[in-house]
Amino acid sequence: MVNSTPSHSIATSFSVQNLLNNQYPTITLEEYGYRVKKNFLFVPTKNGLLKVMDHFKSQTHIGVDTEFKGTALSLISFASTYLVAVFDVFLLKSVPEFLDFVKFILMDSKIDILVHSFKTDQYVLNYNFRILDPLKMNHVIELNDLIKDPNTGKKLGML
Repeated sequence: MVNSTPSHSIATSFSVQNLLNNQYPTITLEEYGYRVKKNFLFVPTKNGLLKVMDHFKSQTHIGVDTEFKGTALSLISFASTYLVAVFDVFLLKSVPEFLDFVKFILMDSKIDILVHSFKTDQYVLNYNFRILDPLKMNHVIELNDLIKDPNTGKKLGML
C-alpha cells in the first residue's frame, strides 16, 4: 500500500517550513507518496483545517482514530462516507480552531462517533486536550462491542 518514494513534486519541495507557511494547506495522501483511493487528505495547516471543518460538522456519523506514543498524540483521523482526513496534531495543536473543531466533533451528541477500542484513545485525547467527559459521550459506538454472537452474547472478532 505504501510507496516508499514520495511523488516528485512533494519530494523536492515538501518541508515542515513549507507546511507552516501554508504552502500545502492539504495534501492528498497520494501526493505524499501513498497509493490510496481518492478523498483521503492529510491536513497539516489551519487553511487545510478550515477547508474540511464544515464537511465533518455536517455529518451524522464519523469514524475516529488516533495515533500516539504514550500520551503524545500525533494524529487524529476523521472519516465520513465521502472523506477521510488525517490531522497532524503536532502542527495544529496551537491553532484554536483545531481544538474547537475536535471538541465539537467528539462532544456533539448529534454526531455518532464510530470507534474501535476507544478507552485508550479517549484517555490520550483528554490528556492532550482536556475536553472529553465520558459521562456525556453516549453517542460513541464501540465497534468491538457490537460484534457478538447473537445466541451467547460472547464477543467475536476485533478483540
